[in-house]
Amino acid sequence: MKKGIHPLRKRINVVMTDGSFIDSVVVSTYYKNMLKLDVDTKKHSCWNPSKEMRGVDSGNRLHKFQSKYK
Repeated sequence: MKKGIHPLRKRINVVMTDGSFIDSVVVSTYYKNMLKLDVDTKKHSCWNPSKEMRGVDSGNRLHKFQSKYK
């Protein structure tokens, strides 16, 4: 195996939507020490069928897409 071509393991803090932190070691080219999630298992409707996804549409993309087909 060639050396120096694979990304190194890096420790990052993952910030969940409720503000809690998860300290994780990842193999990635992501260069920041913190990753803030917009959607996670606590907020997404697939894992919480009784909840509706709100506040996720950053940049109004969903509204623009829906307006194309009205």
